Amino acid sequence: MLISGQDVHIIQADLLKRQYDSFDKMIKAPLLEQVPVWLKKLYPSLEGDVEDLSIGVLRRIRYSIKKMEAPFKEYDLYVKAIKFLKIECEASLPTEDNIQRNFGLTKTEFQSAIIRLKNGDEYLIEKVYLAHLEKCMAIIAKQTHCGKEMAYDCTIDALLEIRIDLMKGRIRYGNLQSYFTTRAINKYYKKQQKKKIQLVQFPDAVEFYDEEDSEELIEREFREIVRDAVKKLCDDCSYLLRQFYFEEIKMLDIAKQMNKSHQAVRKQASRCREKLKNAIGEKFYQQFINH
Repeated sequence: MLISGQDVHIIQADLLKRQYDSFDKMIKAPLLEQVPVWLKKLYPSLEGDVEDLSIGVLRRIRYSIKKMEAPFKEYDLYVKAIKFLKIECEASLPTEDNIQRNFGLTKTEFQSAIIRLKNGDEYLIEKVYLAHLEKCMAIIAKQTHCGKEMAYDCTIDALLEIRIDLMKGRIRYGNLQSYFTTRAINKYYKKQQKKKIQLVQFPDAVEFYDEEDSEELIEREFREIVRDAVKKLCDDCSYLLRQFYFEEIKMLDIAKQMNKSHQAVRKQASRCREKLKNAIGEKFYQQFINH
């Protein structure tokens, strides 16, 4: 099942604009038919999880296409999808490691707890998530060097959001424990938006099993913080940096838009970058421009 480079380019452009018609037609529809066939051959014992596993495969394919860089080559959808299906299946198997990464719950137990939560039974929150509150706080404090009160606030804020997402079916089984911790650390990011902050180093084992991969969510957090800082600069700097970083317009084209010479705009951009660096801190600035 091959997708041409030109097709990938079209799909990627649509995804970046939050349009999904081409993706749904050229990839989603064929894969929804193909995944059950592959699943019966690879993992027959997981047949009951076809829909959930298909969502995981499609999410990974979609993110993979969004991150691809030109020039495009022939995109072997079959190989990529099989690889992602194996990842999704292995994360669902009731192995000791998988259960440990998911608060000691099997996938069946987690799904049962979600149903109970939707029916008013808070077991999943009170007996599972709250039982790991102290551990999550300790990891946040170690990673960010923040105080116990800040770690507690971030963890509770994350838990409140997670409860909503659990109710809406946005969080999938896979690595729930690391997801809880990482989401709490992201809350710390948001609380530090108005300060000069340093990059939080996330654990290598962190994996996301909701609608976004961890890398995509972290990148979004970076961009939100920088976007907020850019808005607070002077009008010229705000316009210039927004066009360059977020609209991805070339400096020469920006100069034409601003009715200035290319050299003048480059010098101005250098001064604006310094202002941005002073606003968000050296390490965070370097992480953003290199991300």
